[in-house]
Amino acid sequence: MRSISYQMHTAKFPVHRDLAGFDFECSPVGRKLIEQLAGMAFTEQAHNVVLVGGPGTGKTHLATAIGVAGITRHGSRVRFYSTVDLVNALEQEKAQGKAGRIAASLQRMDLVILDELGSVRISVCEAVESVTQSGSVRISVCEAVESVTQS
Repeated sequence: MRSISYQMHTAKFPVHRDLAGFDFECSPVGRKLIEQLAGMAFTEQAHNVVLVGGPGTGKTHLATAIGVAGITRHGSRVRFYSTVDLVNALEQEKAQGKAGRIAASLQRMDLVILDELGSVRISVCEAVESVTQSGSVRISVCEAVESVTQS
């Protein structure tokens, strides 16, 4: 097992965030649910998590904190991507005739976090499908493509 420091570096989080730094008092997000997600059981069951909310609601903070908890508490392999960056990398890889390398690397991850999904207006489903065909990659999406009515 590689060191936590190495895993944190290879996850490529934009900034370090943890659950202790999130203000649950100013957010409708349930602390108990987020702590349960930080337990990473959803990855063992190959379930996806979608965090939906407007700008500035803490989606990226929480997704990053869950990823950090996965690494530090459970030894999980995590990779954080801006969805735009991932799609661009997949397109570049395909243009260079090297399609499949990124997908292969992501299949070795326990958790893949896709941030800012709402800013991508192409067929993200196709890009994500190419990465998740084996069913071994778990994905957390930080922003939905369509607006969702919360009840």
